[in-house]
Amino acid sequence: MVANQLVYRLPPSLSLVSSRTHKRYDALRSTYSPGEIMTFVLSSGASYINTRHSYLKFTIRVTDNNLGSITKLSGDTATAVMRSFRIMHSSGAELDRMDDVYNLWCSRNQSLKSPPGYILTERALFTPAEWASDEKADREVLIPLANLTPDGGFFDQANLMPSYLAAGLRLEFNIERPEIAFRMTTGIRPPQATLKYEIVDPQIILDTVVLSDAVLRKLSEMSANQSLEWVWQSVHTNSVTTGAASQSSIEVTKALSRANAVWAVPRVATALQEEATGPAVVHTLAEAWRNDSFKWTGVPKNPFTSWQFILGSLHFPLIPVETMLESYFHILSLAKDISTPYGKSSLSYAQFNPILTPSHGEYAAVQTLERSSVLSQSGTAVGAQRGLLVRLTHNLPEADRIVTLFTQHQKLASVFLNQVVVRL
Repeated sequence: MVANQLVYRLPPSLSLVSSRTHKRYDALRSTYSPGEIMTFVLSSGASYINTRHSYLKFTIRVTDNNLGSITKLSGDTATAVMRSFRIMHSSGAELDRMDDVYNLWCSRNQSLKSPPGYILTERALFTPAEWASDEKADREVLIPLANLTPDGGFFDQANLMPSYLAAGLRLEFNIERPEIAFRMTTGIRPPQATLKYEIVDPQIILDTVVLSDAVLRKLSEMSANQSLEWVWQSVHTNSVTTGAASQSSIEVTKALSRANAVWAVPRVATALQEEATGPAVVHTLAEAWRNDSFKWTGVPKNPFTSWQFILGSLHFPLIPVETMLESYFHILSLAKDISTPYGKSSLSYAQFNPILTPSHGEYAAVQTLERSSVLSQSGTAVGAQRGLLVRLTHNLPEADRIVTLFTQHQKLASVFLNQVVVRL
């Protein structure tokens, strides 16, 4: 502006954001039953996404219930209804996935990471999380997107997700069988009694940000010339039935450039039986309905009398772990919670220990693979020539044990204008 022979200039705006709003995205259908794939397509356009302020919400509707017992979700977690998940880019590239044991991982990881006093232990908000005897009713659920993935996972990032990565993103959740997702709290399931449920009105609410023109132009140039990077922690799974042997060894040979931690979670196979069908079938699912599918439901003893992870010539830890208290120390070490292991930790020793808690505990053998105590994400490489081996000594007399290994590792997506390249 020119006035009185003087030139006046307004200082440029320092704001990087021109607008911010929440957008709602419905699933492709309004109702999903067990065995079906709940699918979302996020058409966020040119907006960048604040994933830590975004969330998933839905309603769990019990449509048939004649179990004759108070019923709860396994693991006391809303993610019990999700058997697997997958994230796809709009170009068709697969960004992340976890098959069959996604809800088991959520149960273990979220109970460890939940702050004390949070509503329930799964870091999800619910209306009352149980159904009375023979009650058919709705329960509303809200889960932050950041809690659907590990700490530092795909949705647990401090940075805004680039529009070229978020636009057209496809999320798929396989809905779990009712005998796995739910558990009876008292009694034994009567013959032919059942519980049926469905997921109703699933929605994802995204916190979207439209950047200023200058910032958006610069980021577009960077994406076109050298790509934008999105780095996150993913989880590779490997489940093995160990049978009645007193010792077992499980190996991970998938090529992973940086493995940061590994979990070994034991379960009893009778808590995971498939549903029997047919008019002449006698009830065989008493154990599956009565037991929590995501906890150790065997004899209330230490599931592993010793455990150790081996990677090439490296041993984690150097001496095999043989006591329950040592195992508890290692899981708190991964959570960086060692300073207060007996008071303020979100996972108490009683919750962890199968002997001290009636639900048989959140037990897991956990070990960090990071080589630096100062630099985070300083894991080690795993591959076919240098596999990750876990050696376990089991407590008898469990006849059918399933041990699931969760290997946390780093993934990188190079985001260009019209495609994405994923590296493990």
